[in-house]
Amino acid sequence: AAMIWSGHCVHTLLATHMFGCALAEDYPSGLLSRRVLRVVKLKTFLMIVLGGIELVLLALARGHYSVDMLLGIMLAMLVMTNNSLKIVMMLANPYVREMIHPQELELMLMPHAQLRARLRG
Repeated sequence: AAMIWSGHCVHTLLATHMFGCALAEDYPSGLLSRRVLRVVKLKTFLMIVLGGIELVLLALARGHYSVDMLLGIMLAMLVMTNNSLKIVMMLANPYVREMIHPQELELMLMPHAQLRARLRG
């Protein structure tokens, strides 16, 4: 069967991301707010590590082609960690766009500098 990206890797990263978001929500100043080597957030680092483990296990089991697994990991990381892409996708879907409160939509579309000024003022 033709599988251009690995759903196994995507779902592993999705579960890790959701678990990390839940922990960050419950413990905002906790361990997940730190960075690994002062570069990558711990949640993102965990996603990469678990994606790598999934990639190795699938490769050993010959479950996917390696390019399928790498594309799955890259796609999941891009989609789950890119806030701008999230906003574009939400606005592109007319059903989701209708569910967003107008004031929240205004804040989503506001440039960062203007948003910071509004929060400080």
